[in-house]
Amino acid sequence: MSIARFSVKNPVLVNILMFAVLALGFFSVTRLPREQFSEVPLFFVNVIVPYPGVSAEDVETSVTVPIENAMAGIDSLRSIRSTTREGLSTVTLQFDDGLSNDRFERLFQQVQTRFTTVALPSGTLPASIADFSSNDFLPVIEVVLSGDVPFAALDATARSLASRIEGRNDVSGVDLIGVRDRRIVVSVDQARLVALGIPVSEVSQAIGGRNVTIPGGTIANNGNEFLLRTVGGIERIDEFERIVVRRTADGVVRLGDVASIAMEFESAGVVSRFNGEDSVSLRVNKVPRGNSIGVIDAVRDEIAFLSPSTDPGIRFTLTNDSTIQIRDSINVLLTNAILGLGLLVVILFLFIGLRNALITAIGIPITFAAT
Repeated sequence: MSIARFSVKNPVLVNILMFAVLALGFFSVTRLPREQFSEVPLFFVNVIVPYPGVSAEDVETSVTVPIENAMAGIDSLRSIRSTTREGLSTVTLQFDDGLSNDRFERLFQQVQTRFTTVALPSGTLPASIADFSSNDFLPVIEVVLSGDVPFAALDATARSLASRIEGRNDVSGVDLIGVRDRRIVVSVDQARLVALGIPVSEVSQAIGGRNVTIPGGTIANNGNEFLLRTVGGIERIDEFERIVVRRTADGVVRLGDVASIAMEFESAGVVSRFNGEDSVSLRVNKVPRGNSIGVIDAVRDEIAFLSPSTDPGIRFTLTNDSTIQIRDSINVLLTNAILGLGLLVVILFLFIGLRNALITAIGIPITFAAT
């Protein structure tokens, strides 16, 4: 029996299937990823190892060359390039084009495994091993926080907003531009130290001995073992002032008695300004095939949630919104589809009648829904 004859004999079943296809098609359309550019994998892996205070020649000998030797021979590896400068080693691995995502992921894990076998000298900082794609250079949107307010307020608000945005769906990460590392500055009163007979080294030792967590072994009780440790990490500035520098017969000398403590920001780093004011920018990246429009809607929601509790002098500005072109393209697509469908119905109505024109027109959205 042909499909046409079966459909004529079972109109109720066919109508149910038609509405089911339309409903499922509409549900699928709402879940389709909407993005301006598809992700283009670049098949590069960067291995970056900081080695502060060491010359470029020594970094190359003790860090760069061992990493290159460890990575040589990996399957599908096209080339190894390295850049060595004072205090930093960067090794870039380029793999063959056209690899599948699963294949490149396995190669990336192999790079990480081989790196663990490299005997790095003491003094190197934690290494960074990362791959990247076109999404890393094309953020979905940028949020600029600016205003005539203390930099500490901008920094705290930007970090809080970034933390909330990173927890939303389809967000792969948020890059902070313009923030600087915080540091605790202890300014000792030299005259006070001399009067008390306390050398600066003793102050330094007191700070180092207080801000430390020491493991204390284990203790057994009724067949159970418990880990012991001495927790001495400092979390607030006022805790520095209470550090005991020296104990005497007359009492104790605390750090707050011989020094002033303040939190400052590193002077080195990126300085960002927007409309002549200090600013911090958040570059929001999405996961591959993520919904760009959904990501930006989430960013707007987080800004609306955070704004009432922030300093009134901080302004939130959205720039480089990639969904402007996406929304325009979708609007043009929908407008052309509706106009085309309307013109089709009119032309068919003139030649074959209204009923046949409507039946033919209904088949178009059903076809799209099924697809």
